[in-house]
Amino acid sequence: MAHVGDDWCRLDAVGGVVELPVTRSGPVVRVVEHSRRGGSSGDPHAPKAWRARLLELEVAGDLCVVELTTGEKLTGTVLVGGDHVVVSAGGDEAYVPMGALARLRPSCD
Repeated sequence: MAHVGDDWCRLDAVGGVVELPVTRSGPVVRVVEHSRRGGSSGDPHAPKAWRARLLELEVAGDLCVVELTTGEKLTGTVLVGGDHVVVSAGGDEAYVPMGALARLRPSCD
């Protein structure tokens, strides 16, 4: 666990950084190695809210891999709406309700 916000977290996973919303139903995180140092909330400059983190990614304009609760993966830039994101790549756009976002992998991290 690299960062914990009010309603999201960042994990340093085997395949790279993963960011995900924290809800009543998840995430379930399997611990494979305990930290050798004391805990902290992580990056002091990271936003506290999931939507704010998504807005940071929108402004950066970097490609992200967005994983949905259905298991589908979309790669593109994100545009954040009030209750959804639009994942856009090569002229194709996908409307994704916030509740359908399982996790994302920012390519910039």
